[in-house]
Amino acid sequence: MQALAPIKVLYVDGGCRNTTTRVGAYAFVCVEMESVNNIKSPSSSGELLFGYTQRVEDTTNNIMELQAVLEGLVECNRRAVTPTHIVTDSQYVQKGIVEWSPSWIMRGWRTSSGGEVRNKALWKELLKWYKPAVGLIHIRGHQGIFWNEVCDDYCTKSMNSKCNDVRKIQ
Repeated sequence: MQALAPIKVLYVDGGCRNTTTRVGAYAFVCVEMESVNNIKSPSSSGELLFGYTQRVEDTTNNIMELQAVLEGLVECNRRAVTPTHIVTDSQYVQKGIVEWSPSWIMRGWRTSSGGEVRNKALWKELLKWYKPAVGLIHIRGHQGIFWNEVCDDYCTKSMNSKCNDVRKIQ
């Protein structure tokens, strides 16, 4: 029996503090693992290939969730890495990509009620990089899924720092 090729999974997370400064952050990690069965593992199964985080001022939670996916996909492309799956704890991201965006595009980037799609420029840029063949997996946050927790921890650390530079996750 021939062994299956390892898969590359992009875990993403974003967050924002609801304060007057609206400080947020995003983080992503690309992990190589043996099987799709390991994606929701509470252990550190897989090898960290790369990851980055950044603190952002005057933002929103939804923008940070979108930015995490976009920056992760751009970095994967830069490194010639094709993720087989993206894992997010954001229903906004998951539903936006899978359910809502086809209708937005058909309606000229209008919602079903006729309003302007929020974060339209970011959505458009993200959809340029997203390939439908990539599996998009929604998980509940804070459920002990190792690599999701890593992203969440780095978001928190970035929001707590005073540095807005992109930082490598190690």
